[in-house]
Amino acid sequence: MQCLSPVESEVMNVVRAAEIAPDRMDDTQLLQALETLFGGNASNNQNVEVLRLQHKTAAGGNGGPSVSGSWQDRNINYEEENSIADASTDIANNQFVLGAGTYVVDFVQQFHKTGVTRSRLQSVAGDPVTIDSTTGHGGSTGQNSFMLGVFGRIITLTQPTTFKLQYLCSDDRVTNALGVGDPDSGLPDIHMECVIRRIA
Repeated sequence: MQCLSPVESEVMNVVRAAEIAPDRMDDTQLLQALETLFGGNASNNQNVEVLRLQHKTAAGGNGGPSVSGSWQDRNINYEEENSIADASTDIANNQFVLGAGTYVVDFVQQFHKTGVTRSRLQSVAGDPVTIDSTTGHGGSTGQNSFMLGVFGRIITLTQPTTFKLQYLCSDDRVTNALGVGDPDSGLPDIHMECVIRRIA
């Protein structure tokens, strides 16, 4: 079955990972796939092992500058949740480790006026893994904020593997390229989130 958009392609990846034959007339296949992969009722399953990482700042805090021309590491400064026994986070080096197993990967990164921009999850030790997002364009003038990410990508690791979230952009920006803060909300600003769910 041909997909018409990146979102459809990501949903199709989840359906196929659950070994369900795609059927355009069945609009319950994503739910069926999640229940197959996660076991039981996917919306209420409390036994799923999760690693949730963020780049978080105090209310009004910006995400920081961008550096153009080569892949740059994204800041990981907060571990929101970690129930995966053999996963660990190295905040000082903006990286994390996953043990052998099968995982569902979701991540999203915020950008502001960074020009042509891409994001990815990249392994730096262990199994070779690269998960690329689509390409976005933030322009260099006006209110040009946008998000890039990947949802429902399934990976299988054969050994402990170290990962970094990275970005590549065409424009340097000094202050808020990696996220614009909201000082009026009184809530922390989250400029990046990465959620890993272990399914096997």
